[in-house]
Amino acid sequence: MGIYPNPSVNELKLDFTKIDHRKNWTISVIDTQGRVIQQQIIYPHQTFIKLDVSQLKPGSYLVSANELGGETKLSERFVKE
Repeated sequence: MGIYPNPSVNELKLDFTKIDHRKNWTISVIDTQGRVIQQQIIYPHQTFIKLDVSQLKPGSYLVSANELGGETKLSERFVKE
C-alpha cells in the first residue's frame, strides 16, 4: 500500500495496486490512542482511493487495510500537518 503525500494537509491518496482486487477491503484511519477516526470500504478492482483528512488534527495516524472479515493485512503511518 502506498500513501502520498506524506505528510498531508487536506487529501491523502492510497495506492492499492498490490492487493488482492477480488475482495472487499476496509480502510481505517486510526489515531495515536487507537481510536478509529475514519473508515471506508474498497470494492473489488479499486486501485486508488482518496481520503479527506482536512478535518483531522495535526499529528501522526495509522492507515490500516483489512480484508473484509479478516485480519489486518497492511498498515502505514502518515502525518497530518
